[in-house]
Amino acid sequence: MNLDSLSFTLSQISYLVASLTKKNYKQVVGELTKLITLHGLEADRHLLQCLFSSVDFSESASKISAPTHQNQVLLEQCSSLLNKPSLLTAVCYITDNPLITNKTLKVGPQFFHQLSKCLRLSAVQEVVFGIALRHSSNTEIANLAQAHLRSTVPILVQSYIDTEGSSQQHGGGLHETSPEVLHLILSTILKTPKEVGLTNDIHTTFLKTLQRDFPKELVPVVLAPLVYPEQCELAPEMSSDGPGLSGARVLAVMCRTHSGLEESLNIQTPGSFNKGSDARSSWNVEVLIQALKEIIANFQWNSVVSELDHPEFIIKDRQGLCLLINALRQGLQTFGFHPETFPIDQFYKRWTNVEGQFSLIQHILKNPDIFCFADYSCVPVAVDVLKTPPEQDGKELANWRSLNLAELLLNLSECGLYNHVQELFKIPIHSCPDVLVLALLQISGPVTLLRQELLTTLIPIFLGNHPNSAIILHHAWHTQNINIKPIIMHAMAEWYVRGDCDQTRLSRILDVAQDLKALSMLLNAQSAQSYPFIIDLACLASRREYLKLEKWLSDKINEHGEAFVTACIKFLHRRCPQISKGEDTLTKVAPLPTETLTTIVVCLQRCMNNVGPDCQEAIITIVNNCTLLLKSRQQQPTILRSRAIEGAINPSVFAGQLYNHTGVDPIAGLSTNLANINLGGPTNSAFNIQGGLGPLVQSPGSPSRILSAGPSNSPFPIIPIQHQGPVGTGSSLVLGVNQMSNIGRMGPNPNIDKARIPEYNLFPDISSHVSKEIEDEANNYFQRIYNHPPSSHFIH
Repeated sequence: MNLDSLSFTLSQISYLVASLTKKNYKQVVGELTKLITLHGLEADRHLLQCLFSSVDFSESASKISAPTHQNQVLLEQCSSLLNKPSLLTAVCYITDNPLITNKTLKVGPQFFHQLSKCLRLSAVQEVVFGIALRHSSNTEIANLAQAHLRSTVPILVQSYIDTEGSSQQHGGGLHETSPEVLHLILSTILKTPKEVGLTNDIHTTFLKTLQRDFPKELVPVVLAPLVYPEQCELAPEMSSDGPGLSGARVLAVMCRTHSGLEESLNIQTPGSFNKGSDARSSWNVEVLIQALKEIIANFQWNSVVSELDHPEFIIKDRQGLCLLINALRQGLQTFGFHPETFPIDQFYKRWTNVEGQFSLIQHILKNPDIFCFADYSCVPVAVDVLKTPPEQDGKELANWRSLNLAELLLNLSECGLYNHVQELFKIPIHSCPDVLVLALLQISGPVTLLRQELLTTLIPIFLGNHPNSAIILHHAWHTQNINIKPIIMHAMAEWYVRGDCDQTRLSRILDVAQDLKALSMLLNAQSAQSYPFIIDLACLASRREYLKLEKWLSDKINEHGEAFVTACIKFLHRRCPQISKGEDTLTKVAPLPTETLTTIVVCLQRCMNNVGPDCQEAIITIVNNCTLLLKSRQQQPTILRSRAIEGAINPSVFAGQLYNHTGVDPIAGLSTNLANINLGGPTNSAFNIQGGLGPLVQSPGSPSRILSAGPSNSPFPIIPIQHQGPVGTGSSLVLGVNQMSNIGRMGPNPNIDKARIPEYNLFPDISSHVSKEIEDEANNYFQRIYNHPPSSHFIH
């Protein structure tokens, strides 16, 4: 015979119960537990049915012996059954549907007495079985259960009332009962006390005792409506025009306790017993909304949104936000509201529970796919002035286009949430700083601490490379809503200081200040902390001829006195650290120009008699060291340094590297050596070389023009090339390497003669004696050149 899986399991359970012995007790109990875990409710009920049928209820109380192995397993199952949701159905099932083998249990006046003795039920368990069997399909058993409760409940309640403190608790009493079992008992006793034999006095005393043992702050959630009924009733507070506070409280509880329900409550639905079913693990808000609709048909759901501002409201995570938003939207739809009528103004208003409101806003900004402020009506940020429009894609950035949101967050920052709100603003600072700046400028209201801090952080972004830099800075400087100019100037100074006084940043600040016509306002800063910045800025402005540095310094010294003088001294030590040593040394700081340095030192020297001794001593030291420094700078062009010289490149520095002249002797007696060369020839030749090169002047194009010592026809003769010092430090014979500034034209000077031309020996290694054959050949060569008529093809 083929059996399905469930039938086979039930048969296996029956076999295991029948074969249970002392020897295999642990093994069989373990296998039974596995089968129940795998197959759920059906297997659990069948096990109880088999165990219940194996008990011999025919024994009298005096003859009850030690429990059998099956009876022992049944006792364990009954103890665990009390905490299961299937308690009522399981107890009724095993009594209403006994197995055929069970013929000893007789329904009669002694039914509960016999059942209690055989199953060894405690007082609480006996009441629970009575409550469960009131729902039996067997009318006789249900009537017996009701009669049994009238006799057992008063005894249990009186025992609880008479017990004071944990030391006097009776075993098996209400003090040792779990909240789930206590909830089952209290819901029967407190709702219908007369049906279970309680008088009004006992009922009132019992309730007070419960309230004593379960104060409001400690009472379990499932017991609160029973122990404190006057504060937990839902319907009386929900009239058609009421605030809906209780509905908001229920939503708040759902948002806080949305997870872990399958473990803590073990909620089971008819379909959840089948393997693979989709069991619900969170609250079903549809049930709440439907219950509210049934209780009050014309309930105003908007009142629930407005009453979210209560102390218990908090959003802890994404799932809690999702549950809240879904509940609000479904409630609006169920009660006939259009989705676009979402009461977003209730989110923007100021709440009393600022922590709860911040938690809501925080998780909305983190989860724009669940809720986005841009989808609902708000006061938008005007971005028409931007040259490059902000990105339109992405709801995460779209949230920050709401002025209402920015204003709300600034208000929350003033309520003890400064750091938390500041953390939220990091997203728009990084992703859309231009939109955030415009929002902060367009908000009406006071300039709060966070608003000022955000603007100070944002302005440097537009001092750098940003497509909307010019328009944002211009718009911010000329805005009329708030006094932002001091904030912008402070941001510029901080940006300069954070960059280690970088001159590139300073140059950018000066350009922006000129463009905004804000230079005079920047330089008139009164704060002592801004002195280093404005002094450096004034120096750069003077080099660009935007102001007279000497007058500006004098005015500032007269206005601020010794404090400004001290700032100038510190500025010189920072920008020109060489004055501390009196010599020019390598530094990482850009060198201060000589003209600027001189101007500052002169101004300090003038005011020396109007400052204290310390400042006087510092000024004297600066003046002395500055004199030595300026002298060393003047000597730099004629001194060959081992390091690169700052400023214009002097080609003579590199001449020794390109042309090695170490083997060249000093050139002297040029004309004398040339004159001593004997290039004799015929006396009647046009080139009479005898005695020197004088006759060569008469021939056009003669080489003698190059070295002629006679007067030139030009009114600006070439200045003679003079050599001073070693080769490579002064003039050199290699043109293009030495300083060409030594070659120029001057006006006629009759005092220039041959005696002023230095005599250099160009070829010291060549012997001055020339043979007769060489001289003749040279003369013939020159004669042919100058006597040959020009060819026609050379004429152009």
